[in-house]
Amino acid sequence: MKLALIEKPENIDFSQFDKTISFCIVKHINIGEYATLPEIFAIVEEIGLELQLWLKKHNEKRSFMYRDVDILLAYELPLFDFLYNLCQKIFIVKKIIEKESPDEIWISGTDYKDNLQYPCLNSFLKDFLPAGISLKYFYSGGESAQKNISNSHNPNAFFKKSFLAFVISFISRLNAKRNSGILIYSDLSQTEGLFEYINHKKTIFLREKFPLSLAFYFLRKRIDLRLLSEFDIPAISKKNSFEGKFNSFKDKLDALADTLAIKNTNVTPYLKKYLSAIWNKELRRILETVEQSYLLFERLKITSLLLDEDKSVSKNILTQVSGKYKVKSYVNCHGEPFHRVGYSPLVADRIFVWSKEQKNVLSQWGIDSERIIVSGCIKYDKYLRVSPSLVKNKICKQLHLNFEKPVCLITPIPISQGGHILKKTMWQINKEVIDCACGFRDIQIIIKLHHSDISQKSITESVKKMNQDKVVILSNYDSLALAKGSDFLIACHTTFAIDAIAYEKPVILFEEQSIEKYGKYNVFFDGTTKEKLISSINTIVNNLNNNKNMQYDCDARPVFAEDKTASRIVADILQEVHKNG
Repeated sequence: MKLALIEKPENIDFSQFDKTISFCIVKHINIGEYATLPEIFAIVEEIGLELQLWLKKHNEKRSFMYRDVDILLAYELPLFDFLYNLCQKIFIVKKIIEKESPDEIWISGTDYKDNLQYPCLNSFLKDFLPAGISLKYFYSGGESAQKNISNSHNPNAFFKKSFLAFVISFISRLNAKRNSGILIYSDLSQTEGLFEYINHKKTIFLREKFPLSLAFYFLRKRIDLRLLSEFDIPAISKKNSFEGKFNSFKDKLDALADTLAIKNTNVTPYLKKYLSAIWNKELRRILETVEQSYLLFERLKITSLLLDEDKSVSKNILTQVSGKYKVKSYVNCHGEPFHRVGYSPLVADRIFVWSKEQKNVLSQWGIDSERIIVSGCIKYDKYLRVSPSLVKNKICKQLHLNFEKPVCLITPIPISQGGHILKKTMWQINKEVIDCACGFRDIQIIIKLHHSDISQKSITESVKKMNQDKVVILSNYDSLALAKGSDFLIACHTTFAIDAIAYEKPVILFEEQSIEKYGKYNVFFDGTTKEKLISSINTIVNNLNNNKNMQYDCDARPVFAEDKTASRIVADILQEVHKNG
């Protein structure tokens, strides 16, 4: 039996194979036949636990330290993502071989180096082939490489660059005398409400790159905007400091002997290969980030640090360095905790969460309860006191919808290239939900995709077949505005479900695990089957037509614990630390 395993769209003749199994293309037999979602989630859980134990062991050995900063710890999230993709594929390939008993397995001979986090089959498959199975390679023509167009002679690019330099210089002169304050290293969209309650003159906003679109906002608010690149060391010092450390890290990585096993498979060799490749690309820059972080705290008198997460490499490093200067660090939780790796172990001193429910989850994941502050969620303050009808009216005008008819917001399960590989299973769930909702001619539908979602073309084709003209598909739009302005929502386990509940909108959950997790709350509707989804939509639409509002049990609503806005609570804590600092 000739079996083809494909990971990316390939321009080849698949008729030459007895069977084709796809990790990415909907039209072929898919890996959903060989693994279930619970099996994949079990792998995810094991990876999270084993990786944290492995990192803790190396932290105790101080294996990869630079200026007292644990570089390996800073890479926890990238390492998890790499192992998540690798172990899924290993698990499923073993299942495929067990079920199909092929004589030949054909995979792409192309070495995909565009994204190291998603290991391709030819980097590991030969290690798991039983005797008697031949591994062979096909090569597709591929797409021609795009030409790199230089902006050096582009007048618009030159103007933007000049304007950017002027704005940075102007803001720097305005804030030249400031050298102390509360440091915020976050996306503005997650903290904007905070600036209504916090002293702008005591606030320093940090970014890696200058946000040109936000320049006038910072000028108007007189917020001190700093770039990490401002805190730089001379080029000669960089070369002397980094070259020796880079070689030392490389030698330690080569000698790494501690085993990390997932599902009885030693994944250490692949982990070492990944780290070697990624550090070849960026370790010098990461070491520079450590130096910049030290310079920042030396030159500025920072009293507290607020981040939207502490797991990305640069934010993790900054948080580690802040501890050396006894600066209190806080994480502003703006997402629904889905897996412990994104939150635990917490590098920062404290974390602001929405509710007691979130606190319980994080406590179960190993974060000490005294480090968790129940505050509500800052991002919701932007629309909390704005009339839903005003927001809906604006949305309807912009998207050419009828204000008088119900607007249903659908947030499908995100399908990303190289991410969760049970793509056809996930896509089929999305398609059934969208097809069912499109069958209601008296509602208007907005489909909001995740920014990394690659299924827009497939969704568009599916909608066209339904002959439903009141469907808008969006990838870029203010998500909170959609949650506030829509009449009801159909969602999977994404944060969108909680966003809608924050604004007291009915939410239908269409994914089984979401119902298991949130079913105890009386504010969610069940849409896990076609019949239940239709019934829930009918109930909600009838309530809307009869002006019946949802009844909320305040003890069960998993978003707010206080009547005060979250921004005021967080601002009060940060400013109290600043005052005492």
